[in-house]
Amino acid sequence: MGREAGESANGRTTGEVWAVRLGLGFLVFGLACRLFVYWLSFPIWRDEAALALNFVHRDFRGLLSELDNFQIAPLLFLWIEKAVYQWLGGSAGWLRLIPFLAGASALVLFWDLARRCLEPLPAAMALGILAVAQSPIQLASTIKPYSLDLLSATLLVTLAVRYLQSPQRYESLAALALAAPFAVVLSYPAIFVVGAVSLVLLPKVWTQGGRWSRSYFLAFNVLGIGVFLLHLRLVGNAGHDPALPVVRDFMAGYWQGGFLPRQPVSAFAWLIRSHVGHLFSYPLPFNGGGLVGLLFVLLGCRALYRQRRFEVLALCLLPFVLNFVAGAMHRYPYAGDQRIEQHLAPSICLLLGSGLADAVRRLTARIELAAVGLAAAFVSIGLADATFDALHPYHDNEAAWARDVAQFVRTQLREGDRIVLPHEDFFTLTCLRWQLLPFADRVAHTKNLASPPFLCANGRVWLLDQMLDLTVVPDEPLARDPLELLSRQARKHWRAIDRTRILTRQAVSKNDRAGYYFCCDLHVLEPSP
Repeated sequence: MGREAGESANGRTTGEVWAVRLGLGFLVFGLACRLFVYWLSFPIWRDEAALALNFVHRDFRGLLSELDNFQIAPLLFLWIEKAVYQWLGGSAGWLRLIPFLAGASALVLFWDLARRCLEPLPAAMALGILAVAQSPIQLASTIKPYSLDLLSATLLVTLAVRYLQSPQRYESLAALALAAPFAVVLSYPAIFVVGAVSLVLLPKVWTQGGRWSRSYFLAFNVLGIGVFLLHLRLVGNAGHDPALPVVRDFMAGYWQGGFLPRQPVSAFAWLIRSHVGHLFSYPLPFNGGGLVGLLFVLLGCRALYRQRRFEVLALCLLPFVLNFVAGAMHRYPYAGDQRIEQHLAPSICLLLGSGLADAVRRLTARIELAAVGLAAAFVSIGLADATFDALHPYHDNEAAWARDVAQFVRTQLREGDRIVLPHEDFFTLTCLRWQLLPFADRVAHTKNLASPPFLCANGRVWLLDQMLDLTVVPDEPLARDPLELLSRQARKHWRAIDRTRILTRQAVSKNDRAGYYFCCDLHVLEPSP
């Protein structure tokens, strides 16, 4: 018996085969975008350095304590990065390797998830959104656990969908039981996905699961929740420096915008602002993008409901609900920033892809032509971002400035020269502290300048005077007399012979004409005759 017109040999229609090929194209393009940003090797910026500096002087046990520089990160991620730093070195490429592999793996795994949850066209659209989304691409080359949030969430949901498709088999539940404890010590917000998966699978396991299925499901819950609570209790609670504010209190204030206000009027305004902000602004975060994204997410929810894909819809929505509860309890921010919402990115992209495909089908009969137009738009976004990154190969001006300071010192430093900071390490910008690590054995503070080792040693002294929030120009006279930065005892032993100024302007916003400056005056001192 002959096949129907337009049907391929494996039973798929021509349109379905075309959509699958489109998805594969998005997959390759998305991996290329991530590899390109990783290859550019941006200089380590402030947030990365703040966390990475903890790997320098701490051992594995020391990472159990409250971290320096007001940082919080899951323990397994910290230990992996510490092992990389200790065994492979502290280059940006090595330290970013695990986040990069996690981001690339998450994209590959999401393609399998999308194909299991959605029809070919919405699956391709969902993958296209994630493939070129700005935040996941950038975070895949950042020394932070955000891309592991994405990978953990995608893996857990994929295993859950695999079980829902074959409830008579328990292999996926066994894999979930194995993956859950690792996920929650690699990613704090993975617990929201664990909770969502548990609630969605419970009816299926209870009604259709056998003894082994129920045992593995119980193990998944006990291990996932138990390890999460143990991790929460043991890690980061012992203060490292009692003179500093508690890190958790600092972070609670820092992410205050992600917590539900107590007052009803403020809470209502927060709800609106949270859901029309950048939470749903994929693939590009921009003002107004959240509202557009929200509309397509609602269309996606409607499409899944009409297709009776209730379990998929619940897997997408329940992580939002649990995260929202945590935000209402002021335990984890909700809709605070895309980087801390990467565990929601799989749900967002699935719903956006479903809603976008549904809109295409309703607005035009020429579906393939419309899909080509959307694909071209996605590729244009990816190429535009890649071009911008190639022209501006740094996260921000501060990171580029710190790199320039270190490079200048590296080219000018002579044998016997030393580097002196006029203040304690804590007051030096973290990215500058990181860039100075190769000179660590030659770095000291001004209080040492009058000590016998300094006075007896040969060579010059480079005084790095870091200044911020100054309206300065390159040829401005001395902002501060370098000798005034020294102790009275040290002043009589040294004199300034040269100064170089390295500065960059940082705009507060796109329309900000004033901004502020990162400035470093490098004063060369030599012993007084």
